[in-house]
Amino acid sequence: MKKIVLLSYKIMIISGLVFMISLNSCKEEELNTFSGVVTDMSSGQPVAGVKVSLYASVVSSTSISSAFNYIIETTTDANGNYYFECETNSYLKFRIRYEKEGFHSLVDDFDPEDQIAQYTSNQPFARESYIYVKVHNQSPNNDDDQFKIRIERINEECTNCCSGEFHYYNGAYTDTSFLCSTVGGDSVLIYSISIHNEETQIRENKVYCQPGDTVFYNAYY
Repeated sequence: MKKIVLLSYKIMIISGLVFMISLNSCKEEELNTFSGVVTDMSSGQPVAGVKVSLYASVVSSTSISSAFNYIIETTTDANGNYYFECETNSYLKFRIRYEKEGFHSLVDDFDPEDQIAQYTSNQPFARESYIYVKVHNQSPNNDDDQFKIRIERINEECTNCCSGEFHYYNGAYTDTSFLCSTVGGDSVLIYSISIHNEETQIRENKVYCQPGDTVFYNAYY
């Protein structure tokens, strides 16, 4: 009788272990998740159809590589939302790239928080727009002429846009140009100072950045 009870007890223990192993094997694999909302940098409205791609650099058993390898991609829905998952690994750094025709591409690099984590990144996305500035020193001019110009009030969140620093020009003759990337839908201020015959003239002009287009601006002095 004791042998039968002992045998039954062993069977129950083995059955319990088998059940636990089976339960663990059925568990969903734990994954890193990435989500967020992409909005128009100027209007704040959601942007649909943005390609959002995940890259990562990985620490392997033989080396540490800073190169980013493609992992997965998705597109934002009508509300600008995106979501994807990736398996756990010894990641060194993540990179998410946002791309859509008519917008300045955007790259966001960040460090892993843990082996498994949930990442949320809401991104303002800038529509493409450009200002083409032509700089020309008109006659009469002289060797002491000075001119400086910059584009102010560019949204600082636009990583592909101009810095807003001054462009400097000196001397009797200047006939050149430069191109500045801006945020479509925003308005900027073009600020310039010219010195001719020891007289200083300051100009300020507000310019609307036409989305998907180039605005031509003549800076004659």
